[in-house]
Amino acid sequence: AAAEAEGVAEGGASKPSASAGSKRPRFSEQELNYNTLHMPIEFSRHIPHELASFLGGLLDRHALKRLGARGVEEVKQHHFFEGKVEWALLAKHKLPAPFVPDPWLVYTRDEITSFSGDQELAPHELMEQFGDWDYAGEAWGYEQELEQFVQKSSTRAILRSMQAPEGELAKLEAQLTDTHDGSETHDSETHSEEGTLNTYDSEGQFDSDGGDE
Repeated sequence: AAAEAEGVAEGGASKPSASAGSKRPRFSEQELNYNTLHMPIEFSRHIPHELASFLGGLLDRHALKRLGARGVEEVKQHHFFEGKVEWALLAKHKLPAPFVPDPWLVYTRDEITSFSGDQELAPHELMEQFGDWDYAGEAWGYEQELEQFVQKSSTRAILRSMQAPEGELAKLEAQLTDTHDGSETHDSETHSEEGTLNTYDSEGQFDSDGGDE
């Protein structure tokens, strides 16, 4: 208090505190919310017109007018991507990498240590088999869906291409072998060497649709 009084006596007024000299925010919280919801979006003149149009379309406040509201094709056909993206090749993972470091260059040896390498992706033809699934996810976590997939595909090559754990792979191969050996209890159908369709009902009774001979 004595030091403050001395300062007033010498300078005629006390020095303002740091908080008193701080500037007022440009917008209050209410004004900021109003601008976010109602004011038009302005882009810097340094941003290319195609990019500003693309971003403005994605940020349109009207959901029905927003870019992409009529499907993903609307986004893919925007002139921002014209001549820049091969969507068909991108879907099949056949586009070349935008950056491939040269491991033999001295100045890149330290930089490429953070790269984990290319991950092996499932072939595009295999991914199409999951087209009617709501969510493929981690296939090994859904036993019922996996068993249906095994019965549908009936091939060990697909299982190995998916890099299943050895224990799971052995279990699935055993199930697949049992299925082909006819150990299932439900009705089965077989074809004879002459091409006649022979069926066995649930009680094991033989029936042939080859007609009277």
